[in-house]
Amino acid sequence: MRLNAPPGGLDNPFLGNPGGQTNIFPVTFDQNATFSLNGPFLSLTNDMESTNVHLFNLTVERQLSGRWFATAGYVGSRTNNIWESTPLNNALFIPVPGTNAAPSIANTNNRRPLNLIDPVNGKYYAQLDQYVSDGSQSYNGLLLSLRGGTRLTTMTANYTLSHCYGAPEGGGASTTNVSVGYNIPSNPGFDDGNCAADRLHNFSLTASVQSPRLDNQVMRLVFSDWRLVGGFRKTSGPWLTINTGSDIALNGQAGTQRANQVLDDPYGDMSINPANGGMRFLNPLAFAQPVAGTLGTSVRNSIRGMGTRSLDMSLTRVIRITNARDVEVRVDAFNVFNWLQWGQPATALNNLATFGQITTAGAPRVMQFAVKYRF
Repeated sequence: MRLNAPPGGLDNPFLGNPGGQTNIFPVTFDQNATFSLNGPFLSLTNDMESTNVHLFNLTVERQLSGRWFATAGYVGSRTNNIWESTPLNNALFIPVPGTNAAPSIANTNNRRPLNLIDPVNGKYYAQLDQYVSDGSQSYNGLLLSLRGGTRLTTMTANYTLSHCYGAPEGGGASTTNVSVGYNIPSNPGFDDGNCAADRLHNFSLTASVQSPRLDNQVMRLVFSDWRLVGGFRKTSGPWLTINTGSDIALNGQAGTQRANQVLDDPYGDMSINPANGGMRFLNPLAFAQPVAGTLGTSVRNSIRGMGTRSLDMSLTRVIRITNARDVEVRVDAFNVFNWLQWGQPATALNNLATFGQITTAGAPRVMQFAVKYRF
C-alpha cells in the first residue's frame, strides 16, 4: 500500500480512513481488509513479453603503417518490448457529476472513470496503470577509430556520430511506475522522442607517454620510468523535455505533460543572472503552457541540452626495490584545466523565475596523490 500526501501528514497518515481508524496496523488481510482512499495501483497483462535487443554491425579496418590502424564501422540496434505503462483511470476533463463544479486539481479523484462508474467502490482507486510491453527504440551509429603509437607512446582516438529514437525508457533507470506512462493510451506514438542516452557527437582521446630509461645512473634514478596518461572526452548534451510543471490537463498525471513550443529557436542569450547565479540557456518566450484540459504539442526529448568536456591525467612511476618489492607513486588530476562543467537547465515552465537557467555545475578540478608499497 502507498499513501500519496496523506491528509494527516506523517503524524496521522490514516486520517480520513474508512471507519475512522487512526492506525490500520496490524491488518487482517481477508475479505474485510480496509483499503485506503484513492490508492495507486499497477496491474500486469497476461501477455507481457520480455525485452529483447537485436544488434547488427559492419566494420572495416586498415593498417596505415607498422603501428597505426584505422577503423570505420556502423553499429545499429533495435530494442523491442520495452516495458511501459498506460493509465486506465486518469481523470476526465468534465464537470464534477452532481455538483457541476468546474474541473480542478482539487476534484481530480472525483473525475476518475472508476469513481464515475461506481462512486462507492471507485473512491478507493486513484492512479491505476497497466504494464504493457509495446515500446521500441532504434539506434544507428557511425564509429571512427584511430590507434597506434611508438615504442614509448600510445594513442587511441574514437569518434561516434549516432542517433537513437523511439518510445520512452519505461520510467528511466528503474521499472516504470504509476503516473509516468503514456499521455494518450490510444496513441502511444504521441510520447515517442529521442532516447535519454542519445548523444549526437561523442569524441574521446586517450594517449600515454613513458620516459626512456637513461644511461646515466643519477638521471635514470630521477627521470626514468615515469608514465603520463591523459584522457579527453567531449560529448553533445542530453535531450531535454520541456514540461508544464503542473497538471494543466487536469488528468492527475502531471509529470509527463509537455509544454507548447511557439518559437523555432528555443535557446536563450546565455546571459548570467546574478540573482540566481544561473545562465539563461533556454528562452522562456519560446514556450507556452497548453490550454487547460489539453496536452502540449512539443515532442518528448526534443531540445538538446548543454554538452560536456573533460580532461583527466595521471602521472605514475614504479620504483623497483627488489625483484619482489616495489613502490608505486601516483598523481591523478580530474578536470585538469578546471573547466566549468555546466549542468542542465530547469525545464519546468510553471516556474518562469528559473526556467531555462542553469544553476548547477559538475565537479571542479580534483587531484589525488597516492603511494603504494607492494611486497
